[in-house]
Amino acid sequence: MYPIAAVPKVVSCNSDYIRNNINLQVSTNNTIIFQKIIFERDKYFTIRILLLSRAYEEPELRVVGKVAGIEDQEVVNNHRDAY
Repeated sequence: MYPIAAVPKVVSCNSDYIRNNINLQVSTNNTIIFQKIIFERDKYFTIRILLLSRAYEEPELRVVGKVAGIEDQEVVNNHRDAY
């Protein structure tokens, strides 16, 4: 597990409700937690996460939890674009 170096930040979102209520936090076990809010099917948010890791290792991100009516939550990993 790689340590999270900074509080995650919402970088894009198509809902003012989500942007104003998501309240991203990092727990002591390196888990990103957001406020329990109502997600509409067509709404999304994108967050930036800064992890400390070795350059040659691929960090693993996974979703824990469920959004009603959505079978799978997709993690799009574009860390190479961040440099």
